[in-house]
Amino acid sequence: WKVDEGAELILTGSHHASAMYATVDCYGAVKADAGVKVENYGNSNAIWLGGNKAEHMILDGVTVYSSGSQAAVAATAGTADTVVSITNCTSTSEKQYAISLAGKSQNVTLKGNTAIRKSGSGPAVNINGSVKAVIDDLTAESASTFALVVAGKSDVTINSGKYKAAYGAVNVTGSGKVHYPEGKVMNSTPDGEGYFTLIDEQDYVPKKVAQIGENIYESLDDAIKAVQDGETIKLVDDGYLLN
Repeated sequence: WKVDEGAELILTGSHHASAMYATVDCYGAVKADAGVKVENYGNSNAIWLGGNKAEHMILDGVTVYSSGSQAAVAATAGTADTVVSITNCTSTSEKQYAISLAGKSQNVTLKGNTAIRKSGSGPAVNINGSVKAVIDDLTAESASTFALVVAGKSDVTINSGKYKAAYGAVNVTGSGKVHYPEGKVMNSTPDGEGYFTLIDEQDYVPKKVAQIGENIYESLDDAIKAVQDGETIKLVDDGYLLN
């Protein structure tokens, strides 16, 4: 499906493609409700929203899948008024982001979703550009380092959810910002099922990855920034160079 600027596609049923372009290639608006299934078995997105005049992507209860090197669901470009609402969806990608958000939208809602990335070096959910988003009840799983990455100048509020990855729940890079509910922080260690979740701030125990003298650091990056000539960084746990 190709949706031009000013047009809206309302999906029902199941849609499958093995092509170089997205199964739904949208420059206007797309909407799909419970029971809709969209898949791409080629090397592109299952659902893509982009272009300078993109209006909205509203998905509720949709199942999305991609097997190639592009995100299963991607919303890029658009304007500050572009609406992206993804709720109660299951998005799975074999090799790339399950959900990828970029551009300028200040109206992004992710609620009640499951996002799974099965392989590759990257998160299940990637938020970049200058996006403003609110996340509730997200289950994000990645075979890589982090479940969620917030980059660029994006501003993301995480109210709840559970996140499974090799190192941690969220990695914030560039000028990105992440906000949690008052009195809550993301746990530094996973629970018995391997998920990182929000906990009370008073219960937070810092991850001890590296040490310089008596000073403890939660990441190897922090230790490298702090180390002075003649000092030694001691690894006290597995560490990653995050940036």
